[in-house]
Amino acid sequence: YELGTKNAYSVTLEVDHYIPKEVLLVADRDTYKVTLIDGYVGKLQFKDEKGKPISGATVTYSAGAFNQTAFSGEDGIALLLGLTESMNLKLSVSHIKYATYNDKWSFDAKENNAKIITLKEGKGISGKIKFEDKPVMGAKVYLFQSGSSTALMTMDSGSDGSYFFNNLELKGEI
Repeated sequence: YELGTKNAYSVTLEVDHYIPKEVLLVADRDTYKVTLIDGYVGKLQFKDEKGKPISGATVTYSAGAFNQTAFSGEDGIALLLGLTESMNLKLSVSHIKYATYNDKWSFDAKENNAKIITLKEGKGISGKIKFEDKPVMGAKVYLFQSGSSTALMTMDSGSDGSYFFNNLELKGEI
């Protein structure tokens, strides 16, 4: 590659049995040391019920003691890193506007390495935490059912002060 003095390019290294690695190429360097991490990558794509991509979904994936988290980008895709060639994964997907999705996935690097998940609009309780008209990030928000002193759910408010308890199927008063 020939690079101009102000230009920078990147290249993604894709090597079998390793997690892809993006390397930034800059004009004043001609040698790079790159460390690759063993493993495979699974690809989840999140869509709404109209088929539009969902960004900002959080997916927790686990198998035994293995536990990781990934997030979907603007294209609705989340990459699950560090997988072995074949794994039985437990998936838990959450998003502020959609019902929580839980499922199992038999990942296989050659035959079953991608999955499309349709999230359903959630029914819940939402709001924003503000102090002196400014959003409060990281505030603990608790959801109680009437007559109970034990919280049904707990969450931290987001960067804009928002919170959302989704996937609610409660009876009685809250």
